[in-house]
Amino acid sequence: MAIRTGALTQRQAAVSYNIPRSTLKNKLKGAHPNKFGGPTIFSAEEENTFKSYVVTASAFGFPVDSLDLRCIVKGYADKKGRTIRQFKHNLPGKDWVASFLKRHKDLSVRFASNIKRKRAEVCASVIEEYFTNLASELDDISPENIWNYDETNLSDEPGQKK
Repeated sequence: MAIRTGALTQRQAAVSYNIPRSTLKNKLKGAHPNKFGGPTIFSAEEENTFKSYVVTASAFGFPVDSLDLRCIVKGYADKKGRTIRQFKHNLPGKDWVASFLKRHKDLSVRFASNIKRKRAEVCASVIEEYFTNLASELDDISPENIWNYDETNLSDEPGQKK
């Protein structure tokens, strides 16, 4: 912007911002409009689906660590019948997770913590709203596809899980 407004010359901007002059020239000409690096394995829509799943699960109190995310992606690829040659047995590696997090900067890895007692308090209106939302979600689902299970493997204390 400083070059385009005439505040700096290309040489001054290169020195001031520590950017090679050739990079500035290419940027001004629009020489390399595409993103750098190779194409991603999944489309932007698929990656946004993974992201929304992670955010929703975390909001419900089930933090998703990198292994969980890798298993989610493996399950997705297996269900779609896709064999991804870059993944061993369709399971993404830790480097894929790191790249995924770089592409989605609004996601971060943090230690999970228990909710405060004040936030855990629930009033009748919250419970009514939950069942109203649940009823609308279950409208198009046939009863044989609804399962009941106990909370054996559900934890309200995630501990030190990232």
